[in-house]
Amino acid sequence: MRLVFMLEERSAKLFLDGLLPRILPLGIQYLTIAHEGKQDLRRSIPKKLKGWQQPEDCFIVVHDQDSSDCRALKAELELLCHGAGRPDVKIRIACRELEAWYLGDLASLDQTYGSRLQRLKDSRLFRSPDAVVNPSQELSHRIPTFSKTDAARRIGRVIDLENNGSCSFRLLLETVRQLLPPAPEPQN
Repeated sequence: MRLVFMLEERSAKLFLDGLLPRILPLGIQYLTIAHEGKQDLRRSIPKKLKGWQQPEDCFIVVHDQDSSDCRALKAELELLCHGAGRPDVKIRIACRELEAWYLGDLASLDQTYGSRLQRLKDSRLFRSPDAVVNPSQELSHRIPTFSKTDAARRIGRVIDLENNGSCSFRLLLETVRQLLPPAPEPQN
């Protein structure tokens, strides 16, 4: 079994390439496939799914919500997967953007960038990171050295897996863990 992630952009690939080795047990392989934006991802989904030669692979599509209606977006992506004969594909929407997942763990941002955002964790803006309209812009405003690709590369390696304020990040982790085979029973 292998987990195959179909991603909207390179920054999602960089983030997951740092995150996945931290959560996957030894022996579980993964592949992260970056696309050149939403349209490229949508064109690619049916082609890749129909032509995929390893039916045992589990697919997860990760897509930013941006200004879309989350349910409508998920239904649209599910329709693409069903049309390609793969109704088992998991769709995970990053509310609003991948960078909201970083806002869900201000301590990791502080550790990575030397920022002082942790002190703002109880502010209205940061209590619900998935509700921040433009997380990448918010981060650029508060961290002058912030860039999407650099952050993705660095944050995936340190983001807190258990105490993240982003519901969409926690749902991604839960989905990955549910797809994993059960751990073997310890032998006496």
